[in-house]
Amino acid sequence: MDPLIVRKKVSAPGAGKASVRAEAAAAAAKPAFKKSSAPRGGDKKDKTVHPSWAARMQQKQAQAVILSATPSGKKTTFDD
Repeated sequence: MDPLIVRKKVSAPGAGKASVRAEAAAAAAKPAFKKSSAPRGGDKKDKTVHPSWAARMQQKQAQAVILSATPSGKKTTFDD
């Protein structure tokens, strides 16, 4: 017998309709998927961030302070 040929399971006539109806009724009775408002990581009471993230945030804040300051340098002009 060829292993690629799959034989269909034969059952009594009309027996499949009842099981299909039962499955449909069971599916209708289940509640719909409800989206949780909790974050994916679960309930984490510890709200600390990774040290590299904290360092990057501090670096961004320092850059923002530097970039927001007005330039205090004097233009240099050369005589040609």
